Amino acid sequence: MTRAGQVIGSPYFMSPEQVLGPPVDGRSDLFSLGGVLYRCLAGELPFPGEGVVTVAFKVVQLDPR
Repeated sequence: MTRAGQVIGSPYFMSPEQVLGPPVDGRSDLFSLGGVLYRCLAGELPFPGEGVVTVAFKVVQLDPR
């Protein structure tokens, strides 16, 4: 049902590797889990934004608040 290079998931919790496209491994899962825990504990997204491009830029370029 999916194709190579297809993006699946919420950009709010994607690792920089998932955004940029190199191969991912278990560390990407840990990054995403950290984002979910951040959301649960802080009550806000680690990389808020209005659109996919904005969120993807913040994931790659910025540290979470």
